[in-house]
Amino acid sequence: MVWWPGGANLLPEAWHEITWSCLNRYDIQQQYADHASQIWETGVMVQGFYDLYAKNRAAVLKRMLHVAGVLPNAHTASGTRRTDRTDNRAVEAICRKYDLI
Repeated sequence: MVWWPGGANLLPEAWHEITWSCLNRYDIQQQYADHASQIWETGVMVQGFYDLYAKNRAAVLKRMLHVAGVLPNAHTASGTRRTDRTDNRAVEAICRKYDLI
């Protein structure tokens, strides 16, 4: 599986934690039993975002940024397929789940 770090706009702290853990920057924290489970949970969160925006990255990320209050609208370039109601509900649900809204 290859993750595209597009979710870094919305989850910068999560990406930071995963990256630093992969680089073994947390030698002290790795001594704690819950470090691996915390990194795993963070990875599950990032994967959930990836699964949502992987099929239509530009439109879904723009919608997420709009729902999170970062952008004033969710308009995309004319050639970009727009998100549908199902996508919009999924975006709102995941943004609520991870306290982005």
